Amino acid sequence: GNLEAAKDNFDQQLKTSEQDLQRLWTEWDSAADANDEKTQQAAQQKMVDLLNRRSYIRNLLRDVEEALKS
Repeated sequence: GNLEAAKDNFDQQLKTSEQDLQRLWTEWDSAADANDEKTQQAAQQKMVDLLNRRSYIRNLLRDVEEALKS
């Protein structure tokens, strides 16, 4: 049903965010190696935003899983 579709959607968003996070770490690391503080700070801010979004998605996923159990 709709809850199963929502669960699948949130699962996919978490997988995608994991790939995005790895890419941002690489970007941050490269900027650190190049002493490019501006790029490093931008990558860091994107990581913070992404981690916040992941927490939000995890909470939604938890709520959907609880609803599916009841």
